[in-house]
Amino acid sequence: MFSRDRIPKALLFSLIVIPLFWLGSRFQASHSDGFVFAKSKIESSHAVQSKIGRVSDVHFPIFSSYNAHYGVGYTNVHMELRAVGSAGKADFEIDAAKDDRDWQIKRALMNGSPINLE
Repeated sequence: MFSRDRIPKALLFSLIVIPLFWLGSRFQASHSDGFVFAKSKIESSHAVQSKIGRVSDVHFPIFSSYNAHYGVGYTNVHMELRAVGSAGKADFEIDAAKDDRDWQIKRALMNGSPINLE
């Protein structure tokens, strides 16, 4: 059986380890090739600039998703990002893929509506 003094230690351990794991996964995602590619596309997009102004920050919101699938010669990523511009902010949902050399945007939504980031 569990003793009374072991339950608080296990709970304390969980309250420390889970946030550290979450922070580590966010750090890894924000430094990935897919994020860097998507960020550059958002920052340079005229369509985005016409809606929220010059983009000053692109980041992962606190409760957003990031999924990456790796294979031989390809990478697929799905991510939810937030961009802050001089005239507002926008939420993005982006699917991107990389073949042997190049990244491509497969699908991009800005505030739930399709947008061309190319």
